[in-house]
Amino acid sequence: MAQRDPFLRQLGEFLRIRRAETAQPTTGSGHRQVPGLRRSEVAKRAFISPDYYTRIEQARLAPSTQTLDAIARALDLDADQQRYAQQLLARFAEPGETDPCTQTSSTVTQLLQGITGVAAILIGPETAVVDWNAPATQLLIDFNEIPEDRRNYARLLFEHTTFQARFCDLETMQRTVIGILRAEQTASPSSELPGPVIERLLATNDLFARTWAEHEINWPHRQLSFNLRPHTHGSPIPVTQTVWQDVDNSRLRLLLLVTDTP
Repeated sequence: MAQRDPFLRQLGEFLRIRRAETAQPTTGSGHRQVPGLRRSEVAKRAFISPDYYTRIEQARLAPSTQTLDAIARALDLDADQQRYAQQLLARFAEPGETDPCTQTSSTVTQLLQGITGVAAILIGPETAVVDWNAPATQLLIDFNEIPEDRRNYARLLFEHTTFQARFCDLETMQRTVIGILRAEQTASPSSELPGPVIERLLATNDLFARTWAEHEINWPHRQLSFNLRPHTHGSPIPVTQTVWQDVDNSRLRLLLLVTDTP
């Protein structure tokens, strides 16, 4: 049963990728045939047996939170990566968790439309564009012109040429959103991972598939700075994006895009 659990599979694959990227010991003889650490070296650093670690990486065993903390230290995971690993483990331990409602309340809608000086976008599961205000239309694109089933931030970044053209460094933004999608999976109530948007992009976009396999994690909790191209000729528009999250619904977040232009 454990080896079929999607969250344990994600955890094992994530640890394997991070192990391959971890710096090798400076001592020892001979040239390594593979990058990163061996499983036995991770196990030694984490004070567990090599067989125990192997079973974790192969999704045949769920570690305790303490053991996962020790593995995280052995692999030198950063705070975001540790949080991702622990949430995957938590989702395995709580398979009955239900999906929080993602319907917008009238209060959220009023708040969004009341923001007039800053572009604001309400994002739902798998980066669905749930709602937006007039400045967001002026800054990015008229989301009303996009069919509702395609009104998704990740899909627009990979499939919509007009939306793509707004970003001066499109690939960096694409990689950032892939990392957010990866992290967001730990909030999914479904045992069917990945979700439909991710599945579509894995099947249709090579860059998405390659980057997804790297297991990079980006939690949407930091300020993000990037440049947008103006709709007409002119200098790039510097943007600082700030994320606000509803404490009652972790699957809805409000993006505020602040520019230094009037």
